[in-house]
Order: sequence, then C-alpha cells, then structure tokens
Amino acid sequence: MPLVTDDLALHANLPTLALKTTDNFKFSQLVETVKDVFIRELRVFFAMPTTAAARFAEVLTIDKFGISAVGTNPFENLVTLIREYPDIEQQLPLISVTKAGGSKRPIGIGGAFVDHVQYPPRVRGSAAGPYDLSAIINDMNPPRLVFKTRPDGVNDVTSTMVLVSKFFANTSAVTVRELVAAINFQALYAAAREVIVGASVYLELMAGGRLRMTSPLAQPAATNPRAYPVSNPETPNRIEIIAGGTAALLTALGFTVGQSDSSDNPDRRPANRYSLAANFTVGLDIGAKSDNTRTELTDLLIYFLSMYMNDRDYTFYGQHVFEEPAAATESERYFQVIMGDWSMAGEADIPRADGEKEDKVYANRFTVPVVIFDYVDRMVPSNLIPPTVEIDETLPQGS
Repeated sequence: MPLVTDDLALHANLPTLALKTTDNFKFSQLVETVKDVFIRELRVFFAMPTTAAARFAEVLTIDKFGISAVGTNPFENLVTLIREYPDIEQQLPLISVTKAGGSKRPIGIGGAFVDHVQYPPRVRGSAAGPYDLSAIINDMNPPRLVFKTRPDGVNDVTSTMVLVSKFFANTSAVTVRELVAAINFQALYAAAREVIVGASVYLELMAGGRLRMTSPLAQPAATNPRAYPVSNPETPNRIEIIAGGTAALLTALGFTVGQSDSSDNPDRRPANRYSLAANFTVGLDIGAKSDNTRTELTDLLIYFLSMYMNDRDYTFYGQHVFEEPAAATESERYFQVIMGDWSMAGEADIPRADGEKEDKVYANRFTVPVVIFDYVDRMVPSNLIPPTVEIDETLPQGS
C-alpha cells in the first residue's frame, strides 16, 4: 500500500464563497447562511478529483430543504422529503441539508454592539504578479519604493522600501507573497498584503503598521460637543506613492506617483459592528438508489466531517473575514460557523410508494451541531459620534 502524502498547504483557514455573486449571504439570515455554507463546501468536496473520480461516479444532488418535521429518524425525514418534494426521487442519489433545531447563543454580557471599525486607506498595483524584476534589482544600487503615510492624522511620514536579491528566490519571477514579506520586514507605518481577484494576484499597501503615532483628539463642534466630521475619524490616516523611488519598479508593480487614498474615502466610512449568534443542529440526510451508494456516501461524509474539516479547524469563515467587500453596497459575509461533534442516526430502507417491494430508497442521517456568529457593519452616515464613544471632556478645546 503506498504511503499517503500530507500537503501542509491544505491546512489553512479558507473563505466560504457565495454560491452565486448575486446571492450573497445576508446578515440575520442565520438559518439560510448555515445551510448555504454546508451546501457550498459539500459541493466543493464532492467535486474534488480524488472524491469524484476515485470514490463516487454517479451524479450527486446536494441541496437545502425546509421540511415541516425534522428529527433524528432517517426514515421519517426522508419520507417527509419525498412527500413534500414529489420529484425528489428523480434526484437520487441525494444529500439534503436541513435544520433540526436551534437556540440563542449570547456571546457577551452586553448588547449586540461589538466595536467601531473602518478599513484603512490603501493603494493597489494594477499589474498582477509574478513580476520579472531581474533587470531592476541591483544589490549595488537597489530599487526603492517610496510612499508616505499620516499615522497621527497630521504629520506625513516618508517610508522607503529597499528591494535586494536576497529577499527573492528568483528575481525573474518574484511572487506577490515574496514582495509582501520583503515590505513588511521593513515597513513601520504601513503594511503590505496580496489581493486575489479571480486568477490574478496584486500587491496592496495599507496605511497602518507596527508603529502608530499618538492620535489627536477629534475636535468637537462648538455648537455640539458630541459632533465631529465623518471625514476626520478618530484615527485618520493617509497613504500616497511619492517621487523618489525607482520608476521602473513602479511600472513593473503597476503603481504611479501621486496614487493615494485616505480615511475620508466615502466608500470606507466609519461603521459600527454588531453581532448575532445562535446554536443550530444541522441535518445531512442521505438518499440513494442502492445500499452500495448509501455506504459510499456515508463513508465520504464521515471523511468530510472528520478529516477534511480538520484541515479547516472545523470552521467555515465568510469571505469578508479575509478580504473586505468589493463595494459599499455588497452584503456582509463576516460569519463564522463552528462545527461540533457529529452523530449518525443509522440506516433505513424506504419502499417507494409506486414501486415494487424490492425498489427502495436507502437512507441515512448525520446530525451536526454548529455555532454561527454573524456580523454586520452599519455605516455612520451622519456627523454624530456613536453613543458608545466617549470624548475626554477634561481636555481643553484645541488640545
């Protein structure tokens, strides 16, 4: 028997993408979100070449259902599915995702408010990696990337990133990840990250890094001691690509001198973040045309719930946990779904209503307890400080 390899690159937390770009997860739809993440991840799992080709050959239907009575008995659940969805037998083999029960889960002693949030200003290169920098990188006269930030909201700080060959394995094919590591090794008032758009990877520089200057107090208006301009948040910042760097490097990365962003960008206004959490029990019902298919699906579901999800720490994360929304109007995907210990109810054989006695539907049921945490950002549209923000009124005006 050959040894089984273990790709450590697969041991990572990944986002669960929406099934459709127009069918986003929405805040407070906890039941549908839980069902959707299981549908999405199960479809990805069963579409993997090692699963589809080596272990399972039939077309598999994976979908969510809302049925009137859900319990632990696989016989009763599948009979209910067949009764309420008469065409379900044409979709066998089937894995149906249902919710069997739920309860509120308090995540704090206070209310739903979590924190004040705002995405930092950033600039993104227009050229996708990897980059051929072999003609640019010269250790005797290394190329420079120069930008300025405003970590205290008032004073600009210039940062110069120097790129030498020891940062990269191959200067002819420098990856975005290598550039991110090289810049973050040097930057104090900014941070670099890689941004994936489709199949392309871009370099992005964000204001805010390991060091931050003391932020001045936002000045309240004379007529309203609790008012401040939205364009001047409590910790404003700014980032701009400035002259002084290597022109060829800017061209290769897709940056331009004068490219900038600031905290008063209307697409990234300050927001209040709220949370909602619940305990749910998710049911995964198997329906198959033969006992062999049911056994295959049962084994594959055990592998999915145990080994496959082990690489994901038994947790589904929303896409926006790792990246911000593409537009201010896009629905939030900040959810986190944590799986508990699953259980299996046992096998059941269901005679078809209009078939021979030997013509049966072979059923099984898995029960998976989960906890879902969902978050929403509500933009602050007015110039009023949220009630939970307190101003130090002991400081004199203009301090």
